[in-house]
Amino acid sequence: MDRLADMAVQVTSRTESGQDVTEEYADIETRLESLEAARERLLEIMQETRTTKDLLEAERQLTERETQIESLKGRMQYLAQSAQLAGIRIELQPYILSQPVSAHWRPAEAVRQAVETLMDSLQSFGDFLIFFVIAVLPWAVALGLAVYGIVRFVLWRVRAGREKRAAGGQRPGPAA
Repeated sequence: MDRLADMAVQVTSRTESGQDVTEEYADIETRLESLEAARERLLEIMQETRTTKDLLEAERQLTERETQIESLKGRMQYLAQSAQLAGIRIELQPYILSQPVSAHWRPAEAVRQAVETLMDSLQSFGDFLIFFVIAVLPWAVALGLAVYGIVRFVLWRVRAGREKRAAGGQRPGPAA
């Protein structure tokens, strides 16, 4: 209890209580010894009885004593266990100054949501990059190389045609 109280900012109230069961336990122990002695006497009486009626009466009383003995043993066991167990009840109240000023605005929750949104967007961007590199980029490179090859081929043909025409215009023609 003292260690728990030391962790608190402020202890507003503290109540400790206990129940001493020593007296009740000792009383039950005495009654149990008495009943066990009565049981032993009844067993002796049963061995010495000569009539069935006396035997049945002694057996009925023996059964009654045995029931009482078991009941008292159960109560003693309960008291012994409850004496070993302790219960602690703690009421905690938050430190008022650490609470948000407004119940509607919770900065920690806003930060948590912002971080969660950032992580979701980074995950989505990463998923996009993986998809793009695997599914789109090979086709884009192939298409880009094809377009580049076609453009180079067309430019080569245009240049070759110009050179041919230019070479054809500089030739000496037939004499007029």
